[in-house]
Amino acid sequence: MKCAFAFRVLGSACLALAFQAGAQETAWRVSVGGGLVSIPRFPGADSQRILALPFVAASYGRFFFGADPGAASLGGVGVNLYRDSHWRLATALSAGLSRRKESDDPRLQGLGDVDRTVSAGVGVAYTQDWFTLSTSVLSDVLNRGQGTLARFAARARYRADEHLSLFAGPGLTWADKRYTQTFFGVDASQSAASGLPQFDAHAGLNSVRFSLGAGYRFDRRWGAGAFGSISRLQGDAASSPITEDKSQYFIGAVVSYRFGNATGLQDPGGFVSAGQ
Repeated sequence: MKCAFAFRVLGSACLALAFQAGAQETAWRVSVGGGLVSIPRFPGADSQRILALPFVAASYGRFFFGADPGAASLGGVGVNLYRDSHWRLATALSAGLSRRKESDDPRLQGLGDVDRTVSAGVGVAYTQDWFTLSTSVLSDVLNRGQGTLARFAARARYRADEHLSLFAGPGLTWADKRYTQTFFGVDASQSAASGLPQFDAHAGLNSVRFSLGAGYRFDRRWGAGAFGSISRLQGDAASSPITEDKSQYFIGAVVSYRFGNATGLQDPGGFVSAGQ
């Protein structure tokens, strides 16, 4: 609750800062499309689920609404507090895909369901030519046990020609105790109901990952993208009796249509959380 209150206060201050900042562009930029993503059935699962998701990326001045097709997120809505040719500072609300149902796997019986949530956070990125470093901190504001995640990533981009762009890079995720206990911990009552041994999970490094992808522009309006990442669980997430596979896979593809000078597939204009 304290984290949620802090983010509400931060959000109000950030909106005030954005309105007081310099001149804004006043044109809408919109991309729409759809695609398929394959993500772990639940954090630590050894099976996948496939989702058909819409892709929308829109911006107006400093404000944006967007879904990054390469991220484990439904999308984000927020504001760029500062942006120039190298730096970007943003704050946003982001709807995630992470959840867990007892019906997902027999070993989850007795653990209870974990619903999707909405997270609030801030992020900063630095880009120099073909290389980008980024970090973000997102915290569950609906009090659904998903805690706080801090993500760090490095990404290199190569433009093969006017149509094809490639990108790849490593990343890592730190999780607080609440997130880790929700998805990987087993308390006394859960142990009695499920038969799994009791397990107390702590804050720490949750995963390391490597991501890669490609974007292709058929013309100035139509484009397509493919992306994937492999994530390796660490610490208590890897040691948990709930975890079936320490390797987690995120794969997908999307097709989009751009209106005007809208951002493309690889820079959707959204502030969203990357996969584990």
